[in-house]
Amino acid sequence: EEPKTINLGNITFSAGVDFTGAYFYRGIAQENQQLIVQPWANLSVKLFESDECFINSFSINFGTWNSLHEGPSTDSSGIEWFESDFSAGFSLGLPHNFTFDFTYISLDGPYDGINFAEEIDIALSYDDSGHWSDHGVGFSGLQPYILFAFETNGGSDDGDSEGVYFELGIAPSFVVLPNNSFPLTFTLGMTAGFSIDDYYEDGQGDDDGFGYFLLSPMFSFPINCIPPEFGAWEVSFGANLMFLGDSAADIGGPNSFDVTNGDDFE
Repeated sequence: EEPKTINLGNITFSAGVDFTGAYFYRGIAQENQQLIVQPWANLSVKLFESDECFINSFSINFGTWNSLHEGPSTDSSGIEWFESDFSAGFSLGLPHNFTFDFTYISLDGPYDGINFAEEIDIALSYDDSGHWSDHGVGFSGLQPYILFAFETNGGSDDGDSEGVYFELGIAPSFVVLPNNSFPLTFTLGMTAGFSIDDYYEDGQGDDDGFGYFLLSPMFSFPINCIPPEFGAWEVSFGANLMFLGDSAADIGGPNSFDVTNGDDFE
């Protein structure tokens, strides 16, 4: 009998759908009324892996992210496909648990038939979970990262210039209910976004260096009753508390819809 082929995990597919009460893109308001549905999917193909080289692994990644709105952002009586983003890039596994990511992203608006923006993202992240695994505290580390985004076409703000964006964040995670069937995990994401050059331009062309600070408490648990051959399933629920810079709070939403009313906290 011939040996069976074993899937070594070189191809990873993940997908999900989020339901949210408001949609902000890097602190820039898009919608906060009625139904907002955001389905997404990602595909990663690992082409190389080795512990003997400086580059430990090499993967190519493809993704799509979408936002469907029912509120004033689409100026429609029903739910409309407001945004559809496509991403493609590669990921390098580096020594000491560092990861480098290079991604091209196109942000499109199917409802209006326009291209919002195109950008190149460069990110460096660090997996520090190994420093805590031996302590038995159910803590997966801070998971810090930094990201630079360079707009190559269009822009996400109200200005005419292509901008440069900088982001840094952490996402400490704790197992608060160690249950074999439904272990409950609490994650406290913290993200800060800044304009390096013309990323948060308002209607008058004024750029604010501080974009936003986001605090994202979230609870999640796996659905272990689903057989493993159907993949790993998870449910999460949480909130986003956002502090906005002056320009981010003033930037108008789609169709001149004033999402924030100038408020600096959402």
